[in-house]
Amino acid sequence: MRARGWLATTALLASAQIRAVRAQGCSSTTGFVIASPDDVDELADCSTVNGSISIRFADRPGDWDRATLDLGSIATLIGDLVIYPDYRHAETNVVASRLQTVRGAITIQNNDYTNTVQDIKVFFPALETVQENYAITGAINNFAVTQSSDVSTGGLFRVWDMDVEELSLGGFAEVEGDLSIDNNDSMDKLELANLRTAGSAFRIQNNAQLSSINLESLTSVEGDLTFSQNGALSQVNVPELEFASIIALSSNGRDASFSFPKLASLGGQNTSATSSFQDLAEVDMPVLDKVNGGLSFQSTSISRLILPRLRELNGSITVEDNDSLTTLGLPRLQQGGDIFISSNNQLRNITANGLTTAGTIQINGAGLTNLELFDLQEVTGDFKVRGADSMDCTWFDRHLRPVVRGIFSCVGSYEELAEERQPTTFGGPNAPPEEEGDEGEGQAPSDNQAEASSGGISTGAQIGIGIAVAVAVIILTVGAFFFIRRRRQQAAEAAPPPRDLEAKTMEDSSSAEGVYDGRRGSAMMGSDSNLLGSPTMMGTHTTIRAVPYEPSDLPPRLSLLNFGLSAGLGSKEGNKEEK
Repeated sequence: MRARGWLATTALLASAQIRAVRAQGCSSTTGFVIASPDDVDELADCSTVNGSISIRFADRPGDWDRATLDLGSIATLIGDLVIYPDYRHAETNVVASRLQTVRGAITIQNNDYTNTVQDIKVFFPALETVQENYAITGAINNFAVTQSSDVSTGGLFRVWDMDVEELSLGGFAEVEGDLSIDNNDSMDKLELANLRTAGSAFRIQNNAQLSSINLESLTSVEGDLTFSQNGALSQVNVPELEFASIIALSSNGRDASFSFPKLASLGGQNTSATSSFQDLAEVDMPVLDKVNGGLSFQSTSISRLILPRLRELNGSITVEDNDSLTTLGLPRLQQGGDIFISSNNQLRNITANGLTTAGTIQINGAGLTNLELFDLQEVTGDFKVRGADSMDCTWFDRHLRPVVRGIFSCVGSYEELAEERQPTTFGGPNAPPEEEGDEGEGQAPSDNQAEASSGGISTGAQIGIGIAVAVAVIILTVGAFFFIRRRRQQAAEAAPPPRDLEAKTMEDSSSAEGVYDGRRGSAMMGSDSNLLGSPTMMGTHTTIRAVPYEPSDLPPRLSLLNFGLSAGLGSKEGNKEEK
């Protein structure tokens, strides 16, 4: 019994010693260097490795029949993982099928600046977290990484100086540090389909051939969102982006178009920097509501710049050197900082009818004919506007001069208008929601609307008024004709039939001898047929019939002989005769 107990104790101690040796083998203060296939054997049974791992295919390239390495059971790496491929291997493969967490950084780098690595494949299907940086760089023709769809990195994520034409990084979901894809001269297509957030800057720049990018899941960029120096990039859509601290767009493809359909806010509470939009043909931000910081639109080929939902701008707005710009619309903007608009040669219309307060306003445009600021109540700085000779200054002089704290200056027309100017668009928070194709709220006025607002009636309006008046006259004339005809028919139907007089049945007055009915010629003047021709209509149809004389003891009354005189006069004369 004692022997058996002693053997059991010895076995337990041996097992503990083996585990201790293995544990010591999975930990190193200097890290682990794998330069040949056999070097990985000491980590074969390690689930947790405490120390960095450096895989160096280029140190002894002849030792590798195939440049393939499997990191076995490692699930957690407390340190960095660095992979250095070699151009002499046609294909390089690194597999870590159980690796979930790297408490350090991952770097994949070709250190050979004169030779290009052809193909690298990295297989990390269980990877979830990289606590520090994730970097891929160097002359690599083809690169593929297989990861879970929800990888997060706690530091920088960067891809630069590669020779790849297509790069798919679909497994990355969250990057807490900067994210940069830059200086990849051959890159044509970039996939970041699962990326949701960037905790700092997000930069796509200096990729000369980049023409396609997928950012379909990106919702938030806490730093600046930059697209710059991508000469082939002509169209970018970020469909789910709701917030970015700053947006900077410049020097991308010719006639570049950018769309941010859900972008509601730019800039954090302490942001004062300016979002800049340059060298593009179109930018769409239909629901942008609030901007902390400034906005700048310079050197674009935009023709209509409309921010239909922008309500608050806690900074300046600059619109300069946009040669194709004809219309600027800020219909819901209520609060703004400084406004600088100049050197936009085609600019005709500016509307900001919801704006109530602003800092300095400086607008200079030789072609500007319509400027609408109908709700402006306070200008804390200068108000200096110079437009076309026909631009109305009388309204500004009357309504805005009293609310400008600084210098007031308006160069344009001071001719009194026949009617008070009216806004061509609604403004402010009570404006109706815009509909597709609606030229009302959310849209700046057309050229004809601007012409009407500046004091005249446009040609289109004049034509419309003329047509409307002509149609109205025709309708009224036809209506009057049928109305009068109907009234005559009703009067004829309602006329009473002839009545008997003194129980004597009379013939129609028109045929009774010696009767003057007011409708015929002078029948009492004889029997000449020429005088008894066609009946003559009179305004009042009066019928006078001759009644046979009946003897009476009373003298005749004057009132019976002088019809047409007043009854009172006849009565007086009759009274005199009776006397």
